[in-house]
Amino acid sequence: LGIFYERFLPADSAEFRGDVVLNNKNCASIEWRRVTETAQNLPENQKKDELISALIQTQNNVSWISSFYNELSFTSAPISIADTFQECISHAKKITMQSPALSADGSFSFIKSIFRLGDEWLKINQNATKDQSAENSKSSYGDLKIEVLKNFPAPNTNDYFQKSQKLFMEIIEREKGGSLFILSSKKAVEALYGILLPEAEKLKVKLRAVGASGGMGKSLALFLENPTGSILLSTNQILAHFDEIEDEIKVVVFQKIPFDLPFDPLVSSRSNLFRNGFKNYSLPRAIMRFREMLIDLSKNETTKTCYILDNRLLTQDYGRFFL
Repeated sequence: LGIFYERFLPADSAEFRGDVVLNNKNCASIEWRRVTETAQNLPENQKKDELISALIQTQNNVSWISSFYNELSFTSAPISIADTFQECISHAKKITMQSPALSADGSFSFIKSIFRLGDEWLKINQNATKDQSAENSKSSYGDLKIEVLKNFPAPNTNDYFQKSQKLFMEIIEREKGGSLFILSSKKAVEALYGILLPEAEKLKVKLRAVGASGGMGKSLALFLENPTGSILLSTNQILAHFDEIEDEIKVVVFQKIPFDLPFDPLVSSRSNLFRNGFKNYSLPRAIMRFREMLIDLSKNETTKTCYILDNRLLTQDYGRFFL
């Protein structure tokens, strides 16, 4: 698999090790044939058939190979999940879909389109979204304090990284641990980890970074060994594991609104199902996921603070939906 990855890695990925997405051309290569032959020759076990099935490309699947800190992974996922969902519920007499953040804008149009729900599905909006003004930089979900920093530079401007670095250091000095920094990219995690590590060590604070400290599982385990004396750095990928650490978190910092990366193979493939991929797919996903995370944070007994270093919440029309 590593030989196949190196063979078809895009030429401009020397600095950032990107993904190799499987397609008709590279699947016809001798390198891919060797991958499938090797899988066929594996000893019999319960995972072998699942692996071989995943290696077979179908019209509704997208598959890709990723490399992160010399760890190689193969992923295969369905592009449309509507058929799978309909099959799963085909024998059910009654279905209830429930979430505190099931709607991005109150219309449920995103959920209906993703799962292909008809008019027979009834909407019950028990907690209507408050149309809060994004000009108010302080909001709350229960005891959760949310700070949208008004005078913070716009993302990708000259002062943005320096200001972010300064704020992160202030939090490390003040909190000494129990903090999660969610950064915009793996590259940002690596860069900030290298800068903050010497300063954190002086304060005897353990700095853990997904990638630099190991994979996701190892980094979370290291953090949980001493959460009050540890700081965790990660990309948005940690959101899928947030329930494992949320009880130990006092401060969360979002460097940017947690949109899916547009070049993620699955996000790209699913966005293509919509006329406007950003407006109809990426934006509602980001809003729902972000609000659900804020609600989860607010359920804790301890007071937590969430900093958002992205002025798009104040400058863009869609900003108010995130809060």
